[in-house]
Amino acid sequence: MLYCDNEWIPMESGYPLFTVQGSKQLWTIRFPRFNSSCTYDPLLNSGAVLAEEAATSSPSLLPSDLASQQPSELPTAIASSPPSLRPTVLASDSPSLSMAPSSSPTAYEVGFDILGQSGKFKVSTRRSNVTVAIDSLHEIDANGDPVGTSGSSKHSIQTFASQEFVFDNPYESPYGGEGGPMTSILPFASSVSDIGTIQVETFIFKEDGSITTDGSPEETANIAVNDFKFNVKLSDWSFCGVGVDCKKGQAFETGDGILVNIEIKGTSDDNLVGSGLRSYELGGGIEMFVSKMLFCDGEWIHMESGYPLFAVQGSKQLMTVKVPRFNSSCIYDPLLNTGAVLKEEAAADNDEDDGDDDTSGALELSGRLGPHHLIVALFAT
Repeated sequence: MLYCDNEWIPMESGYPLFTVQGSKQLWTIRFPRFNSSCTYDPLLNSGAVLAEEAATSSPSLLPSDLASQQPSELPTAIASSPPSLRPTVLASDSPSLSMAPSSSPTAYEVGFDILGQSGKFKVSTRRSNVTVAIDSLHEIDANGDPVGTSGSSKHSIQTFASQEFVFDNPYESPYGGEGGPMTSILPFASSVSDIGTIQVETFIFKEDGSITTDGSPEETANIAVNDFKFNVKLSDWSFCGVGVDCKKGQAFETGDGILVNIEIKGTSDDNLVGSGLRSYELGGGIEMFVSKMLFCDGEWIHMESGYPLFAVQGSKQLMTVKVPRFNSSCIYDPLLNTGAVLKEEAAADNDEDDGDDDTSGALELSGRLGPHHLIVALFAT
């Protein structure tokens, strides 16, 4: 059987076909013409074989005694997602075979790649991409001057190139809590000296819907399946003059906030400048929708006027977020409309359909295959 365009259909008589070509053993699957996707998934009985091998090699060792690695328990809620978000779930045609984080774009699903350990990542559609990286971070005083720059515990990071993030397991949970649109989530975090933590959470939406901060039209965004959102969270921070003493010469310093510079690189040659817009074109139809709100210490607050600020420094296009002094944590989270772009790409590709009748795929099977299902899926291109 094949699962094509959301229904089970029999494969053409005579298939799948097993043949020998020279030293190769080939398994040929024939797919009919389809509109969206077509999947074939056989099963390997590796579990039963392991049980037989265990019984044969050591009669006293039962399969239940074999060591196994249990997956770590996944979170059931998004701890850092602002609870006051009021999402509205809409009807969705989300495919049953969905992408997990850290995957390249497949068919019309958003691609997401982690680039090294410094927190840099790339978000891709079939024809465009955006790269995001935390560039630098500075604790500042009321005048906007950096503080805590001397001593062993620096309150600034000049570059994140050598900064290491710890990546958690990806998991799924509704955005904003129960009733919100379902998302696939990957969190990763890094310590800033011994004075605080910076965390990034990435979200790929698996349902259409809308989300809002304070309920105003300007702060409400419609989302589509495969839209991508990320947030930057600062937490457990020991500000100069509050949790720790900082001095410049003989003068004591007091931290009043934090500037976080985020490098945003799309395929557009246009520079991102200014601070008044709600959305910025990144190339290939991808836009970044910009909120002017922060979720600090359990409540929504307005970011200082003029922020987030977009500017060019050398070859970098930077978005600067200004976070006021907080007690526990503060979060900022923009949105990329990758889902809408993927739908447009799919519609454009359908218009260019060459009308082929069917597709046959030959798979060479060699070596030792691992356990579980082997899934073969074709997607419309």
